[in-house]
Amino acid sequence: MQPPFNAQRRKSLQTLTSLVSGAALSSAWPLCAGAQDKPALLTRAIPRTGEKLAVVGLGTQFVLDVGDDLDKRKVRIAMIRTLLDNGGSVIDTAPSYGPAETQLGSMLDEMKARERVFLSTKFRAPGRDGALGETRESLKKLRTQKLDLLLRHNIGFVSKSEADTHLAVAREWKSQGVCRYIGVTHSQDQARANDRLIEQLEALREGAGKDMRLITDLNFNYKTEGFKRMAKAVERFNMMWLEMDTFDPKGLAHIRNSTSTPIGSLEAILGRKALRPYLEERSVDVAIIDAMYNGLPESIRMATMCDAYETNVASHAFAGPLATVMSAHFCAVVPNLRIMEIDVDEVPWRPALLTNPYKLEDGCITLPKGPGWGTDVDEAMLVRHKAA
Repeated sequence: MQPPFNAQRRKSLQTLTSLVSGAALSSAWPLCAGAQDKPALLTRAIPRTGEKLAVVGLGTQFVLDVGDDLDKRKVRIAMIRTLLDNGGSVIDTAPSYGPAETQLGSMLDEMKARERVFLSTKFRAPGRDGALGETRESLKKLRTQKLDLLLRHNIGFVSKSEADTHLAVAREWKSQGVCRYIGVTHSQDQARANDRLIEQLEALREGAGKDMRLITDLNFNYKTEGFKRMAKAVERFNMMWLEMDTFDPKGLAHIRNSTSTPIGSLEAILGRKALRPYLEERSVDVAIIDAMYNGLPESIRMATMCDAYETNVASHAFAGPLATVMSAHFCAVVPNLRIMEIDVDEVPWRPALLTNPYKLEDGCITLPKGPGWGTDVDEAMLVRHKAA
């Protein structure tokens, strides 16, 4: 579901990821290496040094969660190669992105591509020792002795003294030559963001009426305590569910048991083995499954497992029109479906990127007919809209 915070950043990263994924899977994509008339990527210079970087990069949250699947690993390596061969270099990761640092380090090592990459990671472990230790661990996972950019992650959510400590650590790493640039990431003041979310829900409830069920997504923006507080705060809106992400099944169950607000989660969970602890802990009211990342067969198995635990499912689809069709096929065959997510806030020609566009009518989607997904990427349309 659409997150209340950092929405544009997340959508941009996912759009870029879906485009690069498409490049890896379709050798005829017009911006792929080998195209005779491919345009140069737009670049911007770092003000202090003048170093130019392409504005298109690759984020790694969820993208590199491939486990031991060699086929998925090959696709991710092709994604990285496509980025580099077309003039991109920035790859961003973080310790909080699950296995991303380990997988990225292994892939760059296999490709012997470290020197072609502008490598960025983050740190946020508390205290000086925690920050130093976290970055040492990142270097080990990334199989490198140097970083191009080291960022303090979400600095706005800590005290001034903690921020000062972490900035001093970043400067220390830079002085030692471990990183070339340092910086911070930040979304917005959390207290104000909480207030704005409540204001938005009040406006939505007033405009849509009391019978319209509302859903909002907090993503990974809180810890357990913060999720509990927000779930309590939105109880008066009689929401369809409040969506959130955490890799702690017991913590999520604790949140669910503390509120009357239904809880939806698990879009970041891959495979039945990872799903099972959440079901055993009764962590969610609605299990959200991403059919694109899990694949259709495994997604159906995950939904079947949820059904055995008397838990309904919803789809997660936020990566382009073909992903929407994949998700629709999943939704069409599972018996315990609540709703299908669809990203409608896009350009009007979005469905036309498919050879056989899906149709939306009266809140329903009509599945394209034909072999496979019933449709494919329309490469002529990609060429027509390549600058959009």
